[in-house]
Amino acid sequence: MSVGSGAASTIVEGTGSEDGGQEITTYEKWRKSLFGRKTKYTPKLKKKILYFTRQGHKQNVTCSLVGLAPSMLYVYLNRYPEFAEEFERAKEFSVARKVKNIEDAGKKDWKAHAWLLGKQRPAEYGDTLSIRASLKGEIKITVTGGGYVVPDNAIDGELVESGKLHGGSK
Repeated sequence: MSVGSGAASTIVEGTGSEDGGQEITTYEKWRKSLFGRKTKYTPKLKKKILYFTRQGHKQNVTCSLVGLAPSMLYVYLNRYPEFAEEFERAKEFSVARKVKNIEDAGKKDWKAHAWLLGKQRPAEYGDTLSIRASLKGEIKITVTGGGYVVPDNAIDGELVESGKLHGGSK
């Protein structure tokens, strides 16, 4: 039904009853058709995003793989709540799958279970390092993955190392 109202006519979509009919001016439709960009959000894009997220890819990698700017992913997550819920479930699925893989690996090698416990309960099972030093000058300690490196000429005093440490070097 069209109703003339001066500058812009009004189109009523729906029946106009309590079923949620909206009034849209032809100007608004015209403006959206000229200035509005068509969305890249399609069922196919959604399916690809959820697939790569379930596979465990980080968000920026997922966006790169599907040809989407990371900022647009956040727009879609805010604009489509049902997609946001599915996206969260996909991330949780990825984590659960990785934990299952670690548990399966732990059946063959106890180190996988030890690593998982160290991550889940670091105070009880994690690697610790405590250093006491009395110095006259500066000391430089570089922490690397699983160990520590103390340069030979960096110590100007006494260095005492204690605690559990796995896989470090000098």
